[in-house]
This record gives sequence, structure tokens and C-alpha cells, in this order.
Amino acid sequence: VAVGGRAAPPGEGVTVPDDDPALLRRMALIRETEAALARHPRPGFQLYSAGEEAVAVGVAAALAPADRLLT
Repeated sequence: VAVGGRAAPPGEGVTVPDDDPALLRRMALIRETEAALARHPRPGFQLYSAGEEAVAVGVAAALAPADRLLT
């Protein structure tokens, strides 16, 4: 995580609480959305992240308003 325009030293940075109900709801929403997509497959490639929801939610929670994320 960048701090003041530079990379934070190891061990310093944003701490995200692991018991935040909003974060758990976001993880559940991702899983529910992907399950719905899997029930109605469409032509083309779909990459599911079942079991990895915490990664996406944790990264998004640690972003500052000015941060950019390319996925």
C-alpha cells in the first residue's frame, strides 16, 4: 500500500479488520453472483474466484480514494 506516494515498508500499511460484517457481506455477494453466473453459462471464457473472495474484498477495502486498480 502506498503511503505518501511511496510504497509502505514491510509491516506498515493499511490494516483491515477481519470481523467487519460489511466485508463478509461483500464476500457473500461475490460468491452468490458467481454461483448465479455458473447456473447460466454463456459462450466465452469465465474465470470464477470461488474461495478467493477475501482477496478481492481485502484489496478493495485497503484502497484509498486516489488509488487506481487495473484488473
